[in-house]
Amino acid sequence: MRRKKAGGPSRAATSVFSFCSPPVLAASLFCLLAGASAGAFLELFLPETERAALWSLLDHSLFTVESAGQDLGGIFINSLAGNLLLLLLIILAGLSVFLFPLAFLLTAYKGMALGFSAALIFDMAGFRGLSVVFTSLVLPGLLLLPAFLLSSAAAGGLALGVLAQRKKGIKKSLVQGAGPYLLLQLIPFGAALGGCLIEAFLSPLLTLPLG
Repeated sequence: MRRKKAGGPSRAATSVFSFCSPPVLAASLFCLLAGASAGAFLELFLPETERAALWSLLDHSLFTVESAGQDLGGIFINSLAGNLLLLLLIILAGLSVFLFPLAFLLTAYKGMALGFSAALIFDMAGFRGLSVVFTSLVLPGLLLLPAFLLSSAAAGGLALGVLAQRKKGIKKSLVQGAGPYLLLQLIPFGAALGGCLIEAFLSPLLTLPLG
């Protein structure tokens, strides 16, 4: 009697998500939170003149639809370029194997930018800042933050998996894992695209009335 072949879609799915083990996900989350905390503390120690100057720029960006002569489409392109560039660097860091810590550093950088912006808004806008942070940072962050967490965790998981099998050959192990790894990275790319759409088209419409 012929034995039924195991595997199929479930096996493929397992191989794709095997990069994101709990330890690397925890490391990615730690870097994001550490970066956000560092950004918030950095804002607290800024000189008053620099804080006021940065708030002037941020205030104009948040409460003016056409910031620096750009329409909402221009805001979308800038958001897309900035976020997808970071994700692309994270993906390349994982494929480089030895530079995989850069993926976690870029996640920390993203967290630092968000933490700094949130602290600045709270500091300068007072109670109104709570609503502004929700509409301008939290809403797009619902998709952007998981995208960075998943992408950097996958990068770390791939690199650590390849290094663990270095006796079989780093190049061979990398070639075997590259396909599922890149397939998995389509998920954070799609989530980041959705986050950029929210950041460019929904967030300004909700934030403008708060100005």
